[in-house]
Amino acid sequence: MTSRRPFLLLLLSVLFALATITAPRRVEADESVIRDWVIPGGYFFTQTNGVEGNDELGYAVLDDEEAEFWTWFKRLGGVQALGYPVSQRFRHDGFVAQAFQKVVLLWDGQMQGVHLMNLFDELSAAGADQFLETHRFIPMSRSWEEDTGEPWPVIVANHLMLLEEDPAIKAAYYTEQEQGRDPITFNGLPMGIRDYGDVVVVRAQRRAFQHWKIETPWASAGEVVVVNGGDLAKELNLVPPEAQVPISAPVPPFGFGDITQGEALYRSTGCVLCHGLKAEGGIGPSLVGSEIEFIAFLISVRTPSDLMPPYREDQVTDQEIRDILAYLLSLAADP
Repeated sequence: MTSRRPFLLLLLSVLFALATITAPRRVEADESVIRDWVIPGGYFFTQTNGVEGNDELGYAVLDDEEAEFWTWFKRLGGVQALGYPVSQRFRHDGFVAQAFQKVVLLWDGQMQGVHLMNLFDELSAAGADQFLETHRFIPMSRSWEEDTGEPWPVIVANHLMLLEEDPAIKAAYYTEQEQGRDPITFNGLPMGIRDYGDVVVVRAQRRAFQHWKIETPWASAGEVVVVNGGDLAKELNLVPPEAQVPISAPVPPFGFGDITQGEALYRSTGCVLCHGLKAEGGIGPSLVGSEIEFIAFLISVRTPSDLMPPYREDQVTDQEIRDILAYLLSLAADP
């Protein structure tokens, strides 16, 4: 007996193609101000502008001739992995740089990609170790004399052994593998660890991890969180003061997602085929009740990690994706 699966996949592909061809274009929606929105070549964020009640100033993440930070921001996990931008672009050791809450990205024009700054190494070189230890619970790096003269694989093994002292932090460090990223490339080598009583902290070259033993406003007991290293770089002026100043967006913001538009788009673009008439799930998972942020939803639609086909900008715009999300969020409030 022949399997029906190839036929089913073919049928879904045809229906998907027909749906995207006939997708209606957007009409004007609500003009309320939102906190982040599409701009030419990238995205504009106001969440970290530091100005209470002002949703007009912020930081742009762009692709242009100088650097492609928007592409790499999405590729590296967006807001969830890197945090919101906390600076404009600036120059650092010959690289174009931009700071985000958790990391600082450096654009390498030769390789046409980004490096993550060895942020905590840089702060150490700037003389910030004592401040980090006493005010931010970031331990100093060990001396690592045992690395002298050793080949790279031995050095890596020496540093990774540090993670054995806290299994929870070790698991968080290696989480990048689940996203297809190399943990050492993304986090840097572990450099130091200290138990401060309420929290155990591992300092790596690029990121630092806190394993909280008690309940805090920002973490549950037993939870591991990534330190906002980019914020520290900004606080300690590793980011030049002029780059820290938020600016006005180059174009006005879009409105909030339109629920009515979103419902029509949910059906016409083919979402209904896999996720159900009311997003209750089918071939694809249920989409009801999730509190996903727009930027994460956008990335999942543009570059899905499962059998879902990617939706290009000429098939559905960023604003239309925002409308679809508004519709999905409305379902959670309307049983």
